[in-house]
Amino acid sequence: MSVLERRTRIAFPFTIAGSTLVLREVSTTHTLNIPAGTYWSYVGPALGSRDSLFDEITTLIGATAASGTYVFEAGVPTESPGEGNIRRGLTIKRTAGSGSWGIDWSSSTLDPRYLGYPESHATDVATTADFITAPRELLGAWIPFRHRSMDPRNPRREIAESGGEVARDNFHQTDYGLIDDRVMVFAHQPAAAVRKGKGQTYLSVANLGDDNGCFERLWEVASQRKELIVFYDMDPVTIEAADGPTHEVLKLKSDAQNFEKNLRMMNAGGEFYELELFFGVVSGNRDD
Repeated sequence: MSVLERRTRIAFPFTIAGSTLVLREVSTTHTLNIPAGTYWSYVGPALGSRDSLFDEITTLIGATAASGTYVFEAGVPTESPGEGNIRRGLTIKRTAGSGSWGIDWSSSTLDPRYLGYPESHATDVATTADFITAPRELLGAWIPFRHRSMDPRNPRREIAESGGEVARDNFHQTDYGLIDDRVMVFAHQPAAAVRKGKGQTYLSVANLGDDNGCFERLWEVASQRKELIVFYDMDPVTIEAADGPTHEVLKLKSDAQNFEKNLRMMNAGGEFYELELFFGVVSGNRDD
């Protein structure tokens, strides 16, 4: 499978408390104070009020006396390169500057998983090279093991739905209208790409328990009917919103959808699954 294959990438929101990230340049440190808030795992241009964590960090670096310039790109996790070396992790690239640089994780309070590290990671990272690639997948986005397929019968449809609420014993109100509906099917997903605690094993390469990027992480957020951003056909190197020709903001149709009922085991021996998900379309520029 080509490493240049474009993929669907589904980003989900995460909330962080006020946190710090300490950037080191040679012997000088710059403490970045990340405001508390809800963030997303992508690089701008901004999609409405859905703030990018990476853009926030870039802005904070620009407000310091840092001598280097840094950008965020997709990267192949060094500990869990995965199937086809698809870039499910994060690379921080220095585009200007010289000398050693890195992140002092021992002095930072940001959850390391949002930059592709284990939750308990507290070891400083430094290099004289122009890039640092994280060891694990990103928490905050899910990239399926294989390219997603839409429901072949009717991938996006406008349907009539009604909902009722009893206001009092002798009165029943019904709302009726048209909504956009999206059905997405992801076939032949290995257990490690779906469930927490399975670790990842792609092409006989184990990732030492990495479940940052498994589907169950996404489900924990999606099942609360929070918005998801689906980037279709993303460029394999970047995580920029502009590099996905199309995107949609989706919500699960109902918070009553059950994690296990959305899975169908395809091969018990190898533990592969098919996922079928039913969404309502909030906004976006994909019309098929």
